[in-house]
Amino acid sequence: MVCSGEMSDTRKWGGSAGHDLPRGQCASIQTLAQAYANFYGAVADYNRAQFRLYRALGHPAHVISGYDSACLLTPIPRGR
Repeated sequence: MVCSGEMSDTRKWGGSAGHDLPRGQCASIQTLAQAYANFYGAVADYNRAQFRLYRALGHPAHVISGYDSACLLTPIPRGR
């Protein structure tokens, strides 16, 4: 995205690149992108903290994933 000065030429909007934006719109888009990055970073931090708390309380990680190696070793009963 190219941030240019005030756009007096409307041909830039329909140009082949189509990425030239006025400063106000460019700043708004950059601010929105930063807000998204901050939001998803906060969500990831929260998820990591929840996982660490879960582990600190004594729960093993394989229970969270749904994979339990003990289940694979359980014999299947045979028919009569």
